[in-house]
Amino acid sequence: MRGVQSGGSATKVITLGIGSNIIEWLLEAMASEPHDKNVVLVQGYSSLPLVEEQLANESCRGKNRACDQHLVRMAVFQLKTVV
Repeated sequence: MRGVQSGGSATKVITLGIGSNIIEWLLEAMASEPHDKNVVLVQGYSSLPLVEEQLANESCRGKNRACDQHLVRMAVFQLKTVV
């Protein structure tokens, strides 16, 4: 999968698995390639800060990608506070 077509341009899909009972191939099936960058796994919600920088960098990488890394970090923060 090279990305989902959205308005004529490719969209990158990053999947995030939290916990120990993750079916990794399902996350890989949804994520864009390469999977080593676009499938992110953590043991629990307390581990989210360990991948926050990676998520922000991968979300905002690429030519002509309008992205605000602060917004990505806020989304991770919101996810941590929900649980």
